Formats: sequence, C-alpha cells, structure tokens
Amino acid sequence: RMSHIVYKKSELPYAYGALEPYVDEATMKIHADVDRASKLNILLKTLASHDVKFEEKPVDWLLQNLDTVPEEHRVALRNNAGAWYNHDLFWKMMQPASEGNKPHSKVSHALDEAFGSFNDFKQNFHAISTGIYGSGWSWLCVDPKTKQLVIRGTPNQDNPLSDGYTPILGLDVWEHAYFLKYHYQRGDYVNNWFHVVNWGFVEQLYEQATK
Repeated sequence: RMSHIVYKKSELPYAYGALEPYVDEATMKIHADVDRASKLNILLKTLASHDVKFEEKPVDWLLQNLDTVPEEHRVALRNNAGAWYNHDLFWKMMQPASEGNKPHSKVSHALDEAFGSFNDFKQNFHAISTGIYGSGWSWLCVDPKTKQLVIRGTPNQDNPLSDGYTPILGLDVWEHAYFLKYHYQRGDYVNNWFHVVNWGFVEQLYEQATK
C-alpha cells in the first residue's frame, strides 16, 4: 500500500555552475540531477512496495520515529527517506559565494559559545568530516535538551534526527559529491565548501530549533 507521504523532486535554487569554483558544475549536474532523481525514484518504489501504512506525516517526522516502522522495512526507509531529506536540505544550505560569507548573529554567537570561535568550529567540523570512514555526512546540530550546538557525523544516508538531534547545517562527504574536482582530497573540499554555505538559511533553521 502506498504511503500518504508526498515526496517530489525539488528544484535547485541556483544554476548548476553557480557554486563555482568551490563546487563544480559537472558535479552538480550529476549529483543534483541524475543522482537526485535516482534517490527519489528509489524512495517512491520503497514506499510503494512495502505494506506500510503512514498517516500524512512529513519526512522529518518519519526519520524521528523510525521505531514506529516495522523492522523489516526500517532500513530501507532509513536509507531512502534519509537520502531524499538530506539532499533536499543540502541544496538549500548552499548559495553562490560572496565576500565575507560568515554566520549570522545568533548562529555566530552560538558557535562562539560551543566551540570558542568560528575558526575553531571549522577545524572541528573539518576533523569530523575527514574522519568519516567511507560514505556519510557531517552535521552541525542543535541538541534539543541543552539547545547547544554540537557536531555529529553520520554514516551512509543517516540523519541526526534519528538520534534526537536537529540538523541546521550538513555536508555530503560521499565521494560523488566532490571526486570530480577534488579526487581524494576530501579535506580541501570541506575547506572550500564553507565559501558557499547559505548562513541565512542556517540562521532560520537555528531559530526554529531553539524556539
């Protein structure tokens, strides 16, 4: 039985080459078009092929409540719903590079509080991102219990929501996200990616997560 949850292919909020030279156009065409469509198709097939009944719930609710999904379907939905949700966030978390691109007021203050400074945060985020074995994501999250910022690394397409954390910034460190331009230099990809972070969107997510 098909789930009532509605998923669709979201449009990029910028052109494929808009993130150059830090994220290359060729990668974006593959990653954000072919790969994105593939993930959506797999998710829809997964939902359609399993006799799992959901009410009309958003995908973030599903990822937060995977324990309500029958065990035989849980891994498939964790992987495919996670992939769809992670990438939908990822495109919005980036924008064309501009001079002085830094965190906005509330996030900037929270980063200083949690890590000492923006540069210290970047060093910590770099360490987590390069330390992920194989494929995965690195995240800046709000701990809902303390409202403090924490960095989390997740394997595969896992999302921090499933572990009780609210992501406000995420970086895809699967090789398909950077290999054409950076080859095996994941660390260079991480450093350069900060030039295209959409801190305005991150600020919005932070405000929502700390209400």
